Order: sequence, then C-alpha cells, then structure tokens
Amino acid sequence: LIAQNKESLDKVASIALARSQLAARSEIVLSTLRSVRAVSNGADLINLVKRLGELPSEHGYGEVALLARQYAEKINAKPFDERKTTLRSKLDNASLNFQEISSLKATAGGFEVLADLLDDESEVVRKNAAEGLVRRVYRQFPGLEVQVSDEGPSKQTCKYKFQYPDVPVEGELIMRDGLCCVLPSFDDFKDLMSGPIPMEDATGKCVNTMSVVISPNAFKVDKLSFY
Repeated sequence: LIAQNKESLDKVASIALARSQLAARSEIVLSTLRSVRAVSNGADLINLVKRLGELPSEHGYGEVALLARQYAEKINAKPFDERKTTLRSKLDNASLNFQEISSLKATAGGFEVLADLLDDESEVVRKNAAEGLVRRVYRQFPGLEVQVSDEGPSKQTCKYKFQYPDVPVEGELIMRDGLCCVLPSFDDFKDLMSGPIPMEDATGKCVNTMSVVISPNAFKVDKLSFY
C-alpha cells in the first residue's frame, strides 16, 4: 500500500485508519440494513444496497455483503400474495413436476411460500405443497421417495425414504425413513410428541429423522414475510 502511494502518504494514513475502524463501521451498516428491511417500498435504496452487495466476501466485508444481497432480493421480489398465487397455480396439478418446484428461487417457491399453502382449500394443492417442502429440503439426497396423506387443511403427513449422499455406513449407503407432520396448532404438537417417535430402524439403530411444521395460522401475530 505504501509502495503504491509513495507520493500520497495522507491517502495511506486515511486507508489505514478506515481499515482499523472496519469492524465498527460494519456494525453500523449492518444495523442500518436490518432497520430498513421492514420498509415496504425500498426502491429508492436499491442502488445503495446493490453497491454494498457487490463488496468482496473477504477482508471483513462478508457479513455486510451477504445481508445486502438478501435485502436486494427482498426489494426486487413481488408482493407475497402475488408470489403465493403464482405458486398455487403451479401446485394445482395432479401430475406436478417437483424438480421444477425444487429449483425455484426461495422467493418464488421456498419454504415460506409453500408453507402458506398447506391450508389451501384444494387437497391437490395441499398435498403438493407438503411434498414440495420435503423434496426441497432433501433435493440433494439420493433415493428420495415421498408419500403424502391429507386429512384436511394443515393436516398432512409425509412419509419418505432417503439416503445420505456419500456417507457409507458399515460399507453401504443405508436407506433411512423420514416423517414430516403438518399440524394446525401447538396443542396438536403436544399430542404428537406424547406418542411414539419413529427414530429407530428395524435393527434398533437411531438413523431416521422427524420434523414438524406448524401452520402459519397458529401464530397470533401479524404475518411478516422473510423476503
């Protein structure tokens, strides 16, 4: 740095001072970004946010750049209800291509939008939303097989089989069972956990997995979008 600025040591001093204060400056920028993420219309900020998102990931800028890129995506995203309607039209299909759904960007077909369709009036949409959640999470896992049963809005059970990629156990990739339960309320969660939890396989090894999704309607707060 000094060799490149022999005739301008004041510039060297300014850069060195700025670098010494990078941590404090980053905290200020991060706090500012977090405070404006809830702004409904941030179009006037997009150019500034994009400049922050273009910062290099190294040299201490990584956290600022990541948050800025996430916020830029939020600004550019369509309203949640519009994204939900678009996804619903895709899910209302008895012969759905789940590979297409799994490859959608998070704003268009991610967990948040899929979960909001688990209480849809259509059984086809509900079942596809539930299966879409599982397939999105496990899209990189080989041997994935999913079966979904539906008992009504926010009452789905997904039973699936999968293998961990490239993790041999006792010389082979074992097939594991998974269970994902969609529940309408936290009271239903208490009832579920009071029953048997199928974490062990037929040999008694704890190799299976279980997850629970609580309906967004169970949260008695104003809906806040992640995007």
